[in-house]
Amino acid sequence: MKRLFVAVLFAAALPCLGECITQWGYANDSKGPDNWYRLGPPPPNDWHVCKDGIAQSPIDINIANIPPGGLPELVFNNLQTTSFKLYNKGQELKVEEVTPAWTLTWNGQVWTLQNFHFHVPAEHTYGGQRYAGEIHFVFERGTQAVAVAVWIRQGTPANETLRKILAVKPQSCQNPPGHSAEPIRMSDFLLSPRRYASYRGSLTTPSCSENVTFVIQLAPITATAAQIQSLKLLPQLPLGNARPLQRIKWRNP
Repeated sequence: MKRLFVAVLFAAALPCLGECITQWGYANDSKGPDNWYRLGPPPPNDWHVCKDGIAQSPIDINIANIPPGGLPELVFNNLQTTSFKLYNKGQELKVEEVTPAWTLTWNGQVWTLQNFHFHVPAEHTYGGQRYAGEIHFVFERGTQAVAVAVWIRQGTPANETLRKILAVKPQSCQNPPGHSAEPIRMSDFLLSPRRYASYRGSLTTPSCSENVTFVIQLAPITATAAQIQSLKLLPQLPLGNARPLQRIKWRNP
């Protein structure tokens, strides 16, 4: 009885550990992208849209289909953060609890940031070209979402904003999230708020729900090879944590 009591006290003192994604993955196996539709909960919340959907992401972006006059400007509140947390999910690095919250005003509507996360290499391609990485800033309004995608290309100098984020990177999905009080802004990632492509799409991870409008920034940010390597959690896979390209079908990106 005494041993059990000590063990319970010890367990209660442990810090809250991270959350590892294990139900699905990116390898070419039974949990990989071709099989995501099999792995979800029972209907009506199943993941069959991952296979049968008509507006799945990511896709190849074609510059020829972008209006020459540009699109409505993306307007962010551009508040400087006082804190954020970085989670290592095993499959991706995700920034959450950005305080104060960033908002996006676009097409007369206001959207609030829920998280932003990293894919290495990039998921969307640009005229067949694949960048070294891609960040998805997920803004929500009710049940709908706008995902602002920013490409990362390899180069120099080091990206100062990514340096602040990677400084608190948990080394494993079993570690608690990293916390930072370093200031960052949405404008750190946007080089041209009017130069983007937009299309109707989906989440690029299960459940693949088709309630997302993608806004793809055409001007990439730059990061060093070492920074991109640090963002990559699945170096053993050719496409890392990038979902394979999906069929465009009826869309015209």
